[in-house]
Amino acid sequence: MSIFVRRVVGNLKGGCDLEIGPRTLITGPNGSGKSRIVNTLELALSGFASDIVGRSELRQGADLIALAPQDDHLYAEVTMSDDKSMGVYRIDRKKKGATGRPIHTPPADLEVVYPIRDVLKALRGTVSTARAFVLRHSGLDVTDEAIVERLPATYRDLYGTFAAAHTDAPNAIERLLVIRDDAAASSRAAVASAKANTTILNAFGADVPALKPTDAQIAEAQQGARLATGVYNDAVNVPEAPDVESLRIAAAGAIESLREWEAKVTALRAAAANGGAANVVQLRTALVTLLEAHATHSSGGVEDCLMCGSQMRVDPAQLRDRASALRGTLLNAQEAITAQRQLGHAEHALETAQRTAEDAVALFQAANTGPQLADANAAGERQAAIAAAYANLTEAENKVLRLTEAQVTWDKVQQARDLLADAEREAVEGKSLANACGEVIDSLTEDGRSQFVMSVNEFLPEGDEFDLVLQAGAREVCSFGLRRDGMLHTALSGAEWARLTLALGAATIPAGDNVLAVLTPEERAYDGQTLSAVMRALSEAPGQVVITSPVKPRGRTPKGWTVIDVEEIATAAPVADPDPEPAPKKKPKLKKKATKKASQVSETPTNGSDIAAFLADPQPKAEA
Repeated sequence: MSIFVRRVVGNLKGGCDLEIGPRTLITGPNGSGKSRIVNTLELALSGFASDIVGRSELRQGADLIALAPQDDHLYAEVTMSDDKSMGVYRIDRKKKGATGRPIHTPPADLEVVYPIRDVLKALRGTVSTARAFVLRHSGLDVTDEAIVERLPATYRDLYGTFAAAHTDAPNAIERLLVIRDDAAASSRAAVASAKANTTILNAFGADVPALKPTDAQIAEAQQGARLATGVYNDAVNVPEAPDVESLRIAAAGAIESLREWEAKVTALRAAAANGGAANVVQLRTALVTLLEAHATHSSGGVEDCLMCGSQMRVDPAQLRDRASALRGTLLNAQEAITAQRQLGHAEHALETAQRTAEDAVALFQAANTGPQLADANAAGERQAAIAAAYANLTEAENKVLRLTEAQVTWDKVQQARDLLADAEREAVEGKSLANACGEVIDSLTEDGRSQFVMSVNEFLPEGDEFDLVLQAGAREVCSFGLRRDGMLHTALSGAEWARLTLALGAATIPAGDNVLAVLTPEERAYDGQTLSAVMRALSEAPGQVVITSPVKPRGRTPKGWTVIDVEEIATAAPVADPDPEPAPKKKPKLKKKATKKASQVSETPTNGSDIAAFLADPQPKAEA
């Protein structure tokens, strides 16, 4: 392979700092920390961690931070084999327990894929999904022209129409698969549209007229409504016959109100005349105050007069009597002042009552002597004319409304009829095209089955034989399994399932120099001999293989594999902490000498163990 991850560094789940190879086996008992290496690799490459808290893929920073040491940030980084590109992932903790936004810088110009995930998705999906997976990875070299030739002539033009919308498909097979799905989706959408338009027809079709009302008919009805409006207005504007008795009562009431205001104005004028001038009222008020003060503070006998200062005999009782008499005149004066203030309003009201009475009397006299009384039925005829005009106006307006609604409904129903016909046609065409594409897919899948089986078997250990069945009687199936004693076994053990998914993943790795395929199967309890066989089968896998196992391989380590025993990794020393936002161009300090040995000696367990000791005894310990 052209490029792979060479070094993995991180602090999740206790941390790691080690070198791996294109094919790496990580061994150690359950709970010893094998998954931390895989999760560090995933975070730095793709920004997620797998198999965490029962979830197949975890990306949320608030969840991933739980993998970091307490009160510390989370980071992971990988260095690629070219020593130029790196992948870095980091989450910082903030105050009050908050989690910072994840920062992920993947390796530049590199597409990272996980084929085993696509394998599991295909095998756990529908039969159609699994068969499409086989066809995609069958290795068939099929052109668009070859596919069109396999289709019935009836659907070739329609297939071309769909194909024009999918020119971005990477190849003819992918285009065929997506057209099959699009045609089926188009058919389902057309069926739904047909149901909706059928509902419209059922709701409005019975009430729609046979012929659509024309614009001229609507314009004529509108003109009739305008004429009816004029007739109604004329009937309303005819003068109404007067009610003489009501006018007589109104005139009598106005005259009575006039008399009341005349009496009130007369009384106010008399009261206002009894008060005298305003300056006299003020003088008397001051004199009352002076007399009362003199009477209160006088001791009797001869005293100075408060007004002129001359000697006089003062009698307090006389002073009080005089003050009381003056106060009585003051009450009359205050009433006069109040009457004067009210008089202006009363005189204005009197004038208004005078005009109202004159108008009421004039109306009564005109109604009592006018010609209206000559026709006693005038009022009834007027009301009848108004009612008839209103009825005609209502009918004219309703006619306009009926014609307008009928025209709109007619258009809606006709549109529903057209859409229903189109939908029924599209539903049939879409379904037919999908079925035709499905037949071509089935035929191509059968053609590519043997090549697909052969490519998968290349990555299975000796003794395992992969096979798949596409037909069970008249029923289309897609059964994966291992063949033993001439029979296909689809109910596999955990170890067999792991071997098979690994082989399927290796056989379906996409081509491309900028593609890094990472094969990290779920851990299974292999025995040492089977593990060695799996490793030998994957020695030439085109991707980077990372296997975790609780046991070690039996015998010599297969060529090209790096074996890491997590129990031998020294985790006591803290892992070096990169900068919060490390630049992808920076290179970590690596043990170049150890890396060189790892490339020269296939059995080198590049896990930080002593190289010299390994070269002295390269044989791995046999399984107990």
